[in-house]
Amino acid sequence: MRKTGRRAIVVTPAEAAMFDAEGPNNRELFHPGLLAEAVPVAIDGRQVAAVVVVVNLLLVQQVHDARLSVPREFEADLDRILVHEIYGHAVPYLLAGDRSGRCSDPRRGERAADACSIRRENAVRAELGLGHRGDDGLSSLRLARGRSH
Repeated sequence: MRKTGRRAIVVTPAEAAMFDAEGPNNRELFHPGLLAEAVPVAIDGRQVAAVVVVVNLLLVQQVHDARLSVPREFEADLDRILVHEIYGHAVPYLLAGDRSGRCSDPRRGERAADACSIRRENAVRAELGLGHRGDDGLSSLRLARGRSH
């Protein structure tokens, strides 16, 4: 992708407003209750020059702190989130160079394992030893489980 000039840019919600072409006061780019989101930045409404990956690092940390997680659990969840957003969503847009690269999360009634983003995510998770995702929610993240021991 480097040769294409297209980029994935990873930011926190506070940094995300600078990528809102409408201006930071016109709309909410990122909902504060979301853990993460990948937002394609399109030129002329179609050509994707970049994908902004917004990770709510503060929320992830707060949930892990509340459940008394050890650092490796927090870091593994952060890796899982980044794998999903970057490899599952951003890379397909960037490879295609336009909105045709959209790689969806599971649709209503679709098995999670059949969704484009989850299939891509699971391929990388397997390589990194981060477990398999078979759900369309948060249950594959450590932060969704009970307290650490």
